[in-house]
Amino acid sequence: NDRALHGANFQGTYIGFPMDSVRIAVAAIAKLLFAHFTELMLEMTNNGLPGNLALGPDFSLDFGLKGLDIGMAAYLSEILHLANPVTIHCQSAEQHNQDVNSLGLISARRTSEATHILKMMLASFIVALCQAVDLRHLEYTFNATVITTLKRSAEECGLEASLMEELVRSVEKLDTLSYAHDVANPSLPLMATLDTILLQYVLAVQNTSGDSEVNVCVNQIKDFRKKLGLDELGQKLRDQRRTFLDLQHGRYTDPAPQMQCHDDGSSGEMIEGSRTFPLYRFVRADLRTAMLGGIEEGR
Repeated sequence: NDRALHGANFQGTYIGFPMDSVRIAVAAIAKLLFAHFTELMLEMTNNGLPGNLALGPDFSLDFGLKGLDIGMAAYLSEILHLANPVTIHCQSAEQHNQDVNSLGLISARRTSEATHILKMMLASFIVALCQAVDLRHLEYTFNATVITTLKRSAEECGLEASLMEELVRSVEKLDTLSYAHDVANPSLPLMATLDTILLQYVLAVQNTSGDSEVNVCVNQIKDFRKKLGLDELGQKLRDQRRTFLDLQHGRYTDPAPQMQCHDDGSSGEMIEGSRTFPLYRFVRADLRTAMLGGIEEGR
């Protein structure tokens, strides 16, 4: 009948409302990312890694990924601001000819901004995850070195097998990165644990044996601490740390050494079976984004 039937097609509510909903979903994802990122930064929740995923060597100078942490909070705040709905702010336009407007284009633009910021959060989170993987690899390397040195020293000075097993078992439970920067410090976990176990052993011998046995035991412990070579052990850990960073930054000119970790494998062998390994390889190999290692003298 020469009539056009329509439903006011200019009204873009079908664009505005979904865009508002998408931004709310983006905000929820951002909140979850920030929560995981914060747990990764905290020593209390990251299962033994340093705070801010800092490698040192001087933790008073190396703030690790604190800059990313501050940035993540700013990103999240902006996304939460953008998550506010746009469509409810419409104004009557064109002398009330358009009483209700969808503001769909504005909502879509805000959604585009929110997703861009979410990408920045994801990039920051992935960088932090790669840093955590490398720190865990370095922790395994340090732990293998400390345990090997501990066993060799105990065997050379003739410590009882049961005592050596207790020392090894206790040291294996420690967070290696919490003392690797200063192994000789008596207030840090390594020496505090060793001294406690050795003192308890001497007291047990004293309660069950004579003075001669106690003197033998004390002399063995003195010999053990001497053979442990804390200065040399500390230097060995520092050298391993420097070599690991040199490999990451492409500064190592000699044939690349195999860093110690689980079953004496390389870092690639340690995580290669993971489904997310291609992402790690993309960040470290394709993008050539190396691990952050703090300020180092002479570098």
